[in-house]
Amino acid sequence: MPCLYNFTEKRMSFLTPKLLTRGDNMLQLPKTIPSEGYIVDTNGKACKEIHQGDKVHIMRNSQVEHLQEYMKVNKNYTFCKIFCKASDILAQLHLTPSEYQIIFAMLSHIGFEEYSGYLISIKCNTFNGYLNEEELRQMVDMPKKTFSRAIKELEKKEIIILEKNRQGKGNAILVNPFIFMKTNEITRLQYEKFKNSKFNFWNK
Repeated sequence: MPCLYNFTEKRMSFLTPKLLTRGDNMLQLPKTIPSEGYIVDTNGKACKEIHQGDKVHIMRNSQVEHLQEYMKVNKNYTFCKIFCKASDILAQLHLTPSEYQIIFAMLSHIGFEEYSGYLISIKCNTFNGYLNEEELRQMVDMPKKTFSRAIKELEKKEIIILEKNRQGKGNAILVNPFIFMKTNEITRLQYEKFKNSKFNFWNK
């Protein structure tokens, strides 16, 4: 039977403090925390006391049933979004295995907010610099010629853009936000760089 919340009745009863002796020490039992209200069922029977500072979340029967059938993924792990229309286009580009390998390696390093779309390095949950081409190549453990050829193809196919690294170490890599992104927002600079790409569904 569902429980309802009734805050109209406040029972502010206290237990009289008692003293216990243990050798030479005097121990005093703490007062019980006064209840501010009760969770009651449809018949008015109290199910649980509510105290000051307690957090109460009201759920409908349909919500309870939903939670019994589904579970949420672990929010401690980050994830990356891919647009369905973009995946259809990617499937038609006949990407090589090397290009796919680089793409999958990039996904876990796509930044957000002020680093939106850039491949970044994270250390201790904080920004640790922009990821450059050589660092990405080492991650995928790919020969330099193969990697260089694949990177040029990804740029030609409008999946990434290479630009001078702000930290002066090789080229920074910016990913097309109309394919992959971490959040629901992108910077206007990022939009301007990719707005004319074939992946921009906003143009249609």
